[in-house]
Amino acid sequence: MTAIGVWALVVLVASAFFALAGWPFLATLFLFFGWCAINVAIANDKGRSPVGWLFFSLILSPLLGTIFLLCLPRRQPGQPRAGASGVATITVIP
Repeated sequence: MTAIGVWALVVLVASAFFALAGWPFLATLFLFFGWCAINVAIANDKGRSPVGWLFFSLILSPLLGTIFLLCLPRRQPGQPRAGASGVATITVIP
């Protein structure tokens, strides 16, 4: 079982426990933040920025984060980011 599968299993078991214990708000919170953690694991696995995808999931939605991450291709280790040429340019406006 991969790390993503372990995270998903932990989130599901814990949220089911909280829901059965009579704490639906805590179960919802655990699902939300757990799903964000799953998105971080997916982003890290695909070579994407885990911190960026964490904030994306927290601000917009973990569901949107999962959908976008599953649609993005895996980044190769030496592949540069789009638009990152490695050369800094300074434009002076008179």
